Amino acid sequence: MQPSEFQRLLQTNVTSIVRITSQFVNHFETTQKEGGLMVVSSMAALFPVPYQAIYSGTKAFIMNFFNALSFELKNTKFSLTVYAPGGIATEMTQGEKFNDLKDWLMPVEQAAKEGIYALTTRKYNYIPGFINRVGSKLMKFLPKKFIVGQMAKTYRKSLKQSGH
Repeated sequence: MQPSEFQRLLQTNVTSIVRITSQFVNHFETTQKEGGLMVVSSMAALFPVPYQAIYSGTKAFIMNFFNALSFELKNTKFSLTVYAPGGIATEMTQGEKFNDLKDWLMPVEQAAKEGIYALTTRKYNYIPGFINRVGSKLMKFLPKKFIVGQMAKTYRKSLKQSGH
């Protein structure tokens, strides 16, 4: 990854999240109004993705930042929600690079509906999709090194197919 790409990812997934969240939290703590804020993390925050290490790290930061900050809130009418989807079928996941992952990609419409549900029901951490939720529970029983190794194999194969 080029230094400029690394900086862009940090700016998007860390710096901007902290700045914007701080403004929202300050507003709701000061006014004591009802509301909620949801941030999009990823299942990559729970199970690191080889070949996307920086992305996984920033998503883990987002989850940990929101989870910790939610306990610092004094306004009980304001909530923070972490939305942690797996892969979503978008223009970014089209093409042969993602062929081995296509069966795991969630349709955009479902991801959007579940995101709205998570925010309106004030979920703490929310993983959309039944398969993703069950998978995340089952993966807790397997050694993380094994899971990350399996993900590495899948991503390595995808990278080879795309010529990287």
